[in-house]
Amino acid sequence: MTDNYSIEPKPLFPTLCWKSKIDNCESINKQILDHSYKLKDINPNLSLRSADKGWQSELNVHKNPEMKNFLNFFIPFKNKVSNELTEEENYKLEMSTMWININPPGGSNNIHLHPGANYSGVYVVKKPKDSGDLLLYDPRVQSFAMAEPKNKARRNWVRFNMGNGEILLFPGWLTHSVTRNESKEDRVTISFNLFWQKNS
Repeated sequence: MTDNYSIEPKPLFPTLCWKSKIDNCESINKQILDHSYKLKDINPNLSLRSADKGWQSELNVHKNPEMKNFLNFFIPFKNKVSNELTEEENYKLEMSTMWININPPGGSNNIHLHPGANYSGVYVVKKPKDSGDLLLYDPRVQSFAMAEPKNKARRNWVRFNMGNGEILLFPGWLTHSVTRNESKEDRVTISFNLFWQKNS
């Protein structure tokens, strides 16, 4: 039998994520950092949702004028993803919520998902070395019962060692967590939720 034939993988039910980066992000990130700590000073005990020993802002920081420069990047990014995804012209991904996370040394985020969000994501404002990575978990729980050798099509989780200025968008139903901050500095990120909206 000859081997002069080709094979082609066919991803049937892919879990799509999108990654991008703000070039020369230093000034935008400094503005976000200053705003983050001002919000924390106003409400230092606020900690919602998944944070373990961390601080999270309220869910509407995208309405604050201090976030304008970041939104000038974020809105075209989410619109581009929206255009690539949808097969219906009258639907678009729109903002639902956005908040700031500050994980101090020892802080982390427990495994969770974002109910009601079509897509969620994270933008890295400040991430010192060893301050925690994002983990995304395989949603195909049926596969956990299968014994397989290590292979390209099977991962229980994927680790993202993101850097400052990087953004990642993923389905809101995808379970995820953030590993423990083992550094001596804060890890600061922005999280957000998007939903499909039908244009009138």
